Amino acid sequence: MSKWIRRNPVLAALAFGLTVSVLGGGLALWRSDREVRVALGETRQAQKLAQDHLREALLAQAQSLGAAHSMGQRWQALDALARAARIRPGLDLRNEVAAALARLDLRELSRFPATISDAGSSVVFTSDLERYVTPEPAGGFALRATKDQQILSRFAASKLKFVLSPDNRMIGALMDDYQLGIWPLTATEPLLQLQGTIQQTPVVEFHPDGVSIAAFVPGVGSFLQHLDGSERRLLQSTNGRAIYLRFDPGGQRLGIVREPGGVELRRGLLH
Repeated sequence: MSKWIRRNPVLAALAFGLTVSVLGGGLALWRSDREVRVALGETRQAQKLAQDHLREALLAQAQSLGAAHSMGQRWQALDALARAARIRPGLDLRNEVAAALARLDLRELSRFPATISDAGSSVVFTSDLERYVTPEPAGGFALRATKDQQILSRFAASKLKFVLSPDNRMIGALMDDYQLGIWPLTATEPLLQLQGTIQQTPVVEFHPDGVSIAAFVPGVGSFLQHLDGSERRLLQSTNGRAIYLRFDPGGQRLGIVREPGGVELRRGLLH
């Protein structure tokens, strides 16, 4: 090797320089890679620490929402716990979720204006809350969809108050002239009309079978009637006018509140 160096000094110098350069470059790359790895590890550690702090903050938020007992806190707490679980699941989060689910709460789903009548109750919902009946500003009343308030059916008569049948197919509406009309929600003309007075307004209650009613009409008294008009059965009483009627869910008992006279409970009315 020494003889070759003496015979080729220039080449030997170039080879030595190249070797030193390669070794120096490799050392520099190693140091640079080491520094990048250290910096990356520190960044990851900082991110993990920040995520841990965020998780603890979300857990504390959920706990404080539960202690506040404000409307909507249950869903806000569950949202915060879901975000915390995406960072790192844990028994502490599961326990807080169970506590949140056990709390009673209401959350507002929608809000919209409605016409308020002189009689007070301006909106009557169907049992599934998907539709509602309300007076219209231009007159009459309408069946509207709760989701977007679109009119599904319109009725020309003006009303004082509403009663819906349990199956959501019929509506009884007390009119401004104290006449009580009963409409199918798919029709525009009443199926039945009961006349009252300003002193004694008619009262109606729909039987759960959807084809019968209990009603009070001044001058007639309390009675049961099929909506097709085929049968009317008077309920004899000397204790004044009925102001409230209510069937039990099975339709076998009827409660009657009279003024004056108190309360009556009748059984086996339609058989």
